[in-house]
Amino acid sequence: MRYKEIIESDYMKDLIKKIGPSRLKTGKPIPPNTLPSGNIKSTGTKNVGQRMDKAITKQLMRPGAKIPLPVSPNREQDFEIDKVDNDQVTLKNPRPKQGEPTTTTINQKDLEPVITNIMRRVRSQS
Repeated sequence: MRYKEIIESDYMKDLIKKIGPSRLKTGKPIPPNTLPSGNIKSTGTKNVGQRMDKAITKQLMRPGAKIPLPVSPNREQDFEIDKVDNDQVTLKNPRPKQGEPTTTTINQKDLEPVITNIMRRVRSQS
C-alpha cells in the first residue's frame, strides 16, 4: 500500500486562512519508536458506564416506583418508594403488622447492591 503525500496547494492555504490558525492546533511530530509521555485520555468514552448507572439509578429511585428488596434468602418483596432525599430513601412497608412502622428510612448507599443486582438482571435479559 502506498501513501500519498499531502502537498499544500493554494486551495489548502486559502482554507486554512478561512478557518483561522487558532482552530488548527497541531502538536510536534513524534519520532519513530517513541511513545508520548503522560497518560493518554480519551474524552469520548470517559465514564460512560458510570453515567449510565447514575441515570438508571435516578430512574429507579423515584417516588412511587417499586423496588424489590430481599426479605429472606431467595425471597424478595416489592417496596414502594415514598420519598427520596439526597442520601436517604423512605420506603412504604407493603404489609405492616401491628406495632410495625408503616415507613422505613434507608441510606441510598445501602441500596446500591440491590440496584446493581437489578441492573445485572436487566442486562442479562437483553
